[in-house]
Amino acid sequence: MSSVKQQTGATENLVRVSAEMLSTVAPSSREQMIEHGTRFVQFVHSKNTKVDLRTIDERAVNEYLRFFYFTLRTKQDKLYSPSSLICIRAGIQRYFDVVLGRPLILPGNPVFMTSNRMLGQRAREYASSSGSSVRHYAPMLHADRQLLEDYFNGSSAGGYSMEERLQDGALFALFYHFGCTPSQHQQRHNQQAQQKLIRRDHLVFSIDEEGREFATLEQDEGFYTDLTPGGTSRNACGSVRMYTGLEQLKSYINLLPEFTNDNSLFPKPARNGRGYSTSINRGINYMQNFMRYVSKKARLSKLYSNHCIRLTRIRDLSQSGLSANEIRLVTGLKCSKSVRRCLKWSSADAAVTAASPSSAANAVEDIPVDDFGEEFQAGIGMEFQTDFEME
Repeated sequence: MSSVKQQTGATENLVRVSAEMLSTVAPSSREQMIEHGTRFVQFVHSKNTKVDLRTIDERAVNEYLRFFYFTLRTKQDKLYSPSSLICIRAGIQRYFDVVLGRPLILPGNPVFMTSNRMLGQRAREYASSSGSSVRHYAPMLHADRQLLEDYFNGSSAGGYSMEERLQDGALFALFYHFGCTPSQHQQRHNQQAQQKLIRRDHLVFSIDEEGREFATLEQDEGFYTDLTPGGTSRNACGSVRMYTGLEQLKSYINLLPEFTNDNSLFPKPARNGRGYSTSINRGINYMQNFMRYVSKKARLSKLYSNHCIRLTRIRDLSQSGLSANEIRLVTGLKCSKSVRRCLKWSSADAAVTAASPSSAANAVEDIPVDDFGEEFQAGIGMEFQTDFEME
């Protein structure tokens, strides 16, 4: 009885946050934050009432999250949908930040890799049990890729100005080579990448050690892996060098006015079709839905999403002869398994194959789970593969 009181008291203390902090969160997000965050805290305290989530190691938080995701079910004892799982994780992350005063980034964080994989496994189980399919994206068809190039260079009809076509071509080139594809569910690191695309002073042209010109979105230093067949290389620091399509990029930059609002790389084309605005920039909505707009402008066979650009890039790199591991280095994917999954999606468009990844790339470190049940421990050894990328 005393342990239950301790658990309830600890939970109540955690949610006593100043009104000023909570006022920074939207009402709907605040409700989700309290609901999912409190539920996770109660779960942790049911295992160990002495745990202080403000101070315990992130690896321990990851283990509690992994077991928590493993036990997640609705009040009707059904599995949660993938979108609900994302909301639960977002609520817990916000709870750590606002309520506990401990900012954590759960998606894409290597420390929380195993718990994110568990979340992905639950999404896959939902798809299997409900008979539904988890959405994934496919690369652009080769015919649509050609139509897109025709639109950029002006050889196709459509009535769009040269300024608009060159800008769309430059934006596509940066998305394609540097992998910066803003989504409607942006995380912090994606927002930083978005800022690099918006500010023109971040795009720098340089000469490498062999006298070849390249472009980068950040200061490039140190050793880099030369992957010329793909037109891009990534150095040890994670920076990307773009070697192809530079003339098209320069043609666009030369048309920009000397000064733009916030030094933007993408000011809005003028309404009269001549030049670009010096006060209005392309908004975030245009960036987020860029491929949808361009699909209509270029009259493609279907509406593509920004994520399709990355899939197209991976397919093109594979067809140029790069291995799965080399593609991983260029695109920044976490492992060769992700590359193979992307190539599997593109098999309907072109027969492409990827080299087998090293076992090290797919290794998952085992962490003690003594506080958890035998059923969960047996589940840890499963191969968590999912087309729904939760990481």
